[in-house]
Amino acid sequence: MKRLSIALWFLLVCISCKTGVYANLDYAESILHEKPDSALLALKAIEASQLKTREAKARYALLLSAAYDKNYIDIKSDTLISVATSYYSEHGAPRYRMLAWYYDGIVLKNGSQHTASIIAFEKAEKEAKALDDNYQLGLIFRNKAEVFSYNYNDKDAIECCKKSIYHFELANAPTYKASAEFALATAYSNNKQFSEADSLFSFILEHYSDPKLTAYCNIRKAGILVKTNSDSKEALSLYRQAPLRYYSKFDFSNRALAHERVMEKDSADFWLSKAYSRCHNAVDSAAINSITSHILHHRGNYETAFSMLEQVLSMEDSLTRSKLFQSVTGAQRDYYISENLRQEEQLHHARQQRIQGWIIGLLLALTGVLLFWGYSREKDRQLQEQINRLALKEKELAHSNKTNAHLLGSLFSARIEHLDQLYRDYINTENKQEREDLFKQIKQTVSSLRHTPEAFEALEQDLDRYCDGVMSKLRAQVPKIRGNNLQIITLFFAGFSYEAVQLIMNSVSIESLKTARSRFRKDILAAHAPDEAFLLEMLEVKN
Repeated sequence: MKRLSIALWFLLVCISCKTGVYANLDYAESILHEKPDSALLALKAIEASQLKTREAKARYALLLSAAYDKNYIDIKSDTLISVATSYYSEHGAPRYRMLAWYYDGIVLKNGSQHTASIIAFEKAEKEAKALDDNYQLGLIFRNKAEVFSYNYNDKDAIECCKKSIYHFELANAPTYKASAEFALATAYSNNKQFSEADSLFSFILEHYSDPKLTAYCNIRKAGILVKTNSDSKEALSLYRQAPLRYYSKFDFSNRALAHERVMEKDSADFWLSKAYSRCHNAVDSAAINSITSHILHHRGNYETAFSMLEQVLSMEDSLTRSKLFQSVTGAQRDYYISENLRQEEQLHHARQQRIQGWIIGLLLALTGVLLFWGYSREKDRQLQEQINRLALKEKELAHSNKTNAHLLGSLFSARIEHLDQLYRDYINTENKQEREDLFKQIKQTVSSLRHTPEAFEALEQDLDRYCDGVMSKLRAQVPKIRGNNLQIITLFFAGFSYEAVQLIMNSVSIESLKTARSRFRKDILAAHAPDEAFLLEMLEVKN
């Protein structure tokens, strides 16, 4: 009774622990969107020892990855999220599978693994479409657009932004839609479609009242005016409407150029220094140097401007070659999609293949036993059937008067195979009567072959068809070999034994055949044939 009580107590403890960890996961998931910081704290409070099952570990990894992302903490290693993708690829609800691939794409994007990131987003996209989840599709396309923008693939970035806007519209998510529209306008600007970009920035300013979004739109519109050298005063007016905390180093340098164009040189130098102070490396400095060269050129300092521009071009060339190496192009995108489909198909059939594997293994083992058991009887039966088929082919050929080269070639091969078998039996048997019978069969078969010249033509055709045109090459490259010698080398190429060749050619001895093979080698070498190695390889003894 005491042991039973202890066992029941232990079972209740296990159940309560499992219930507790799942309750914590449920709570973290329920507040993930509204209170991501609280969700992150709740997840970090869960100890690893509480995660007893693969399902619990996978769900924890998925929710923690999502919490990091929603708290703007960029995780660059996929060690955590891979626990979720590994499990949900084969188990769990489709929604969790979709989210696992989505956050896998986020993590890979953070780590600049752009190729793998696109593949993950493609997988998430397929699951989201099956679930008809427009909100998640909007996020997926928005992030794909970012990856394409990082790799200067502005065309695909534009298309993804458009799809993102479409799905956020269907999901009734105006805030996210506005962000996607801003991304589209930026992609237009990066692609030098300044008219479309300016119109979309104006549309956002007219229809949305978010202060941060307004500031960014004013800055981008000002940047377009500077890039197109349209209206520097209007550009400065727009810059002044945006708080400095929203400026990037490029915005400072563009503002400096706008001041320079309205002859405010001191202001230009001031904003240019602001831009340089925010540079973190040589690449950043090179980008600002490009604007500086314009300013120096405007001031008439052509020599320094040209020197600085040369440095910029050298840096840009290096960056371009580096980026091209990892660039996500349209062709790559097609590859990602096909690779994604291939991986999913492999995953789908993995279990069936394992089951089929051991079934086929058992069948092969059983087949091997049966074949071994009936080997001797089967050999005799096949020999008799071969003789019968040979006789039948000869009758059909004589009756129909056909001269089809393929049939003759097959007949020739069948006769030679039969002839080899008869000859081996003739050599091995000691019974006088059997030797006489076998000799008659050999004589009859050889006589039949000698009176069938079409058979040699068919054999040549078969050799050309299945041995890389060996006879055509021999005729063209070694014309010295002809007549009887051509027939002999044809039989050598086909792999017939010396005995079989002797029987077919009647008056030729085996020693003379060996001499002929040696002479053929010399003829091929003397002809300096382009396919010399191939012809010599075909001439090698194969029996």
